[in-house]
Amino acid sequence: MRVERFAMQSKRILRHILFWAVFYCTSLFNELSFSSSFTSDPDWVTFFKVALSQGLIYVVKALVVYYCIYGIIPRWSASQTSMVFKPLRTGGKSSLKYLLEFILALLAATLLIRLIVQFVVWPHIFGNESRDLTIANLIARYLYSFFDLIPITMAAVAIKLVQLRISALKHETVLVQEKVKSELQYLKAQTNPHFLFNTLNGIYALSRKQDVNTPAAIMNLSKILRYMLYETSHHTSPIRDELQIINDYIALQKLRFQDHLTITLSRDLDDENAGISPLLLLPLIENAFKHSNGLETYINISISVKNGLLKFSISNTLSESKEDPSGIKDGIGLSNIKRQLAILYKEYTFSAYKTESDFIVDLTIQLNSYANV
Repeated sequence: MRVERFAMQSKRILRHILFWAVFYCTSLFNELSFSSSFTSDPDWVTFFKVALSQGLIYVVKALVVYYCIYGIIPRWSASQTSMVFKPLRTGGKSSLKYLLEFILALLAATLLIRLIVQFVVWPHIFGNESRDLTIANLIARYLYSFFDLIPITMAAVAIKLVQLRISALKHETVLVQEKVKSELQYLKAQTNPHFLFNTLNGIYALSRKQDVNTPAAIMNLSKILRYMLYETSHHTSPIRDELQIINDYIALQKLRFQDHLTITLSRDLDDENAGISPLLLLPLIENAFKHSNGLETYINISISVKNGLLKFSISNTLSESKEDPSGIKDGIGLSNIKRQLAILYKEYTFSAYKTESDFIVDLTIQLNSYANV
């Protein structure tokens, strides 16, 4: 941890040194090459004098730059509801206050630079006598120093604002990810008790009849619960494990429905290790049993995986009901699955519809589009 912190601090210091080196060298070159005071090629003595004078000026520039990026901007950003590049719109009078403070800092720094040039650089570094300047000369030189200060200050401020924006976006991304993870955990926590409640009802019905298949049903349920407890902590599970749980659940339901159940399960997998979110398909199968005709139940299940594309289809005979056969009401199971799909996968299609006698669910998932939540 200390090594990482040291490495980060070292990179930060290096970026600051590089920033100031670029601007300092540019100013030094401009002063030596384009200043009217040095028309001929400067000697080393002149070079060091100019370097020293620029060094003094850059001390002031550094003070105003760091005051702006570590004093004004953090206080301004803390006063904003969101970090956007519209300071005068988001903060109103508060932002205007910080803008005025920024301008005053530039004006004060410019005045200090002119005082250093007038009373330190000219008489003590270059050995020139104090010059009597007119008001026009003073204003012109003040404006020159002011506009010379603006580029480096604005560059530093721009970099700081971009850093704050990137930091805010990263923080927002983390918050969104945490929210999505919490929602997904809630959905799974909601699905498991819902599934357990319905399954225990079936086992209870067997026990009421003192059916000899009750122990076998409890054993199958224990296998499913073991899988829920120990295997669903991973992001994905091999499709073969999901199929095994589906088979255990079907075996449990066969004990319950006995001769009243006709079920077909077709599978066509080119890769049994293809990863899928744990327990994503089981609620759809459980839903088919829950809403099927209790007298004669016909359920058809088809699962295929080809080149990472999962195709799942399930249909069941409808129970006798006075409800409008054209209407589909999403219970906990279907609405839960839809939301999980929206969180977990970027590429999928889901449809659930009723015919005159059947309820059908078709699901297609591009397994490689898993969102790594």
